[in-house]
Amino acid sequence: MGWIKWIWVLLVGFELLYLFGIYGQLPPVVASHFDAAGRATSYMNKDAFLDSFLWALGILNGIQGLLYFFIPKISPQYLNLPNKAQWLADPANL
Repeated sequence: MGWIKWIWVLLVGFELLYLFGIYGQLPPVVASHFDAAGRATSYMNKDAFLDSFLWALGILNGIQGLLYFFIPKISPQYLNLPNKAQWLADPANL
């Protein structure tokens, strides 16, 4: 499962490259909320957009990282899974 960590790191890197790649092209005021018809109803400056994007990126990836590292440490007796033996089997033995 070590390769999954590297894919995660690469995806976060691509997200940051994308953000800093588009940041210079953003207008000074960016639409941040839209109604059901697709019309912008709220706006923020591009620095606030950068901050909110980075916070969301950090929080979501932090939660994902915590789950990745702590779920394998949970005792199988506390997991409620159908066909638990199949889901928890060693992939090398399948």
